[in-house]
Amino acid sequence: MRGLVALLCCLCLLTTSFCVRHPARTLPKVANQDHNRYVVRLKEGKDVRHVHDTLASEAELKGHTFRRTMESRKRNTMVVEMDLTALDMVKTHDDVEVVVKDIRLDPPQGNPDVVMTPTDDVPWHLDRINQRALPLDGAFSFGNKCCRGRDVNIYVIDSGIRDTHVDFQRNGVSRVVHLEDIIGGAGFGTDCLGHGTAVASVAAGGSYGVSNQASLFDVRIFNCVDGTYLSHLEYAITAILDSGSPPGIIVMSVTAFAPAYDDEYVPWITSFNALATQAVNAGHILVTGAGNDADFAEYYLPASSGFVITVGASSKKDKICGFSNIGYAVDLYAPGYALPSASHTGDTEVVLRSGTSFSAPLVAGLCASLLGVNDTLNHSAMLDKILEDATDGALINVEAWTESVNLLAYGTPLLHNC
Repeated sequence: MRGLVALLCCLCLLTTSFCVRHPARTLPKVANQDHNRYVVRLKEGKDVRHVHDTLASEAELKGHTFRRTMESRKRNTMVVEMDLTALDMVKTHDDVEVVVKDIRLDPPQGNPDVVMTPTDDVPWHLDRINQRALPLDGAFSFGNKCCRGRDVNIYVIDSGIRDTHVDFQRNGVSRVVHLEDIIGGAGFGTDCLGHGTAVASVAAGGSYGVSNQASLFDVRIFNCVDGTYLSHLEYAITAILDSGSPPGIIVMSVTAFAPAYDDEYVPWITSFNALATQAVNAGHILVTGAGNDADFAEYYLPASSGFVITVGASSKKDKICGFSNIGYAVDLYAPGYALPSASHTGDTEVVLRSGTSFSAPLVAGLCASLLGVNDTLNHSAMLDKILEDATDGALINVEAWTESVNLLAYGTPLLHNC
């Protein structure tokens, strides 16, 4: 059955048609939890380092496996790899509030990259969000090219950014700032997967992005082969909040199956919403992709959060892409099929990428340009503005039973000179 679902999703991706879906509860969704990694949240006022040392000593005396991999004193949490006997010990410790199994996220895949020859033509995704209806007119006049996103920060939580690519240069200097490497390994300036480089390019690339003057902050959570964990996403957001960098747009092109109807995931949902609220209150605007599971977005994090702008994918024919998650948790749709973007394999190479992972940075780029014009826009006001500007009724395959909006991202021309 799982193989059949995967095959159908692949066929949807190739045709970009709106495939027949069934309610998500009937699909064989299984989170990747075949590991011994747990997030331990302590009670208020408890010292993370002290509690860890106490638990580690007890585990060593009893012959248990117990190894801390990460900690956050501000969030009062630590991530620990431990065996089941140590887990029982930790759960019953007086200083521990809750223990939840970490959720592993596979490396982002999407559809395979298609290498293309760079051209001077306006990328179709920029062309599409600059007009109300098809056919495309070959233009992108969203605002003064020298102004779009100037003095605005876009934080890209992803697989890294190839900072030497020409798409990120301004007057010979890279606009990429390497803020935090949560995962370790290859290090800053490295993007083994190409996903983060493409996301950054669509958001703020000189040739392929909306806000081509914005500063890009690289927060790396994916390594080259092993994927990442939901805890890494939370630690990445925390790192942004702790960095002292000005508020901006946080784009997270990642999804984790975490349905609210399953009690196992409720602590994760509660935890993420609390952190997202903190980020919003600090002045950040959060944007994420709806996910590429041909499923309902309300069963995934961060897409289901009410503190995040969630974006689904549309095709060149103004259809919801067959792979895109749908439902009431999706705020709007944006082009997400065959988007030209910077490649991680060379400083001038260009690839075509598909997925809601690339619809999200398109909207993030719109947000950055709007924020550059009006820096008083908070998350709620920005969402209202993006939805108000969106083209109503543009998508041709929205069915009532999906509870999906029929809104396609649109960039209202900015009357602003810098």
